[in-house]
Amino acid sequence: MIDEELISKTKESAALRHEINTIYDEIRQNCSFFRYTYILRTMTLLRRKYQQQVMDTHTRKITRLLYRETDVDEHILNISSYELSFFQKLILCRGLKFSIPQRISPIEVKASFEKAYGNLEPHLRNDDVKELAAATLRSVALEYIN
Repeated sequence: MIDEELISKTKESAALRHEINTIYDEIRQNCSFFRYTYILRTMTLLRRKYQQQVMDTHTRKITRLLYRETDVDEHILNISSYELSFFQKLILCRGLKFSIPQRISPIEVKASFEKAYGNLEPHLRNDDVKELAAATLRSVALEYIN
């Protein structure tokens, strides 16, 4: 049942991704390059703002749920002088097998996006599309690094 749900969500995600790409293509065809770049920047800023709002909401919910049911401090004995943040304590309460993803260096991010562009380039039609793809990938890579 979980596999079926995962497959349906993957298909739904692919359909949404296709729809978004179609909308981007339509905007690009109807606008100048400068206006298209500005629209992409605005959409990225709005997406980031929305994502931050969602994360803040989830953080408040988790904090409220944990505050009522358990006291995080009663499970952790900190004998060092380093003061743990709430989220560090929360992670420790998850157990020793819980892990946090490691931070990726900007050089690795740039290299992976360059590799993605290298794989994408043979499938692009003309120089304008190649330039647009390169600019978009560069913008996404810089956003990811920041």
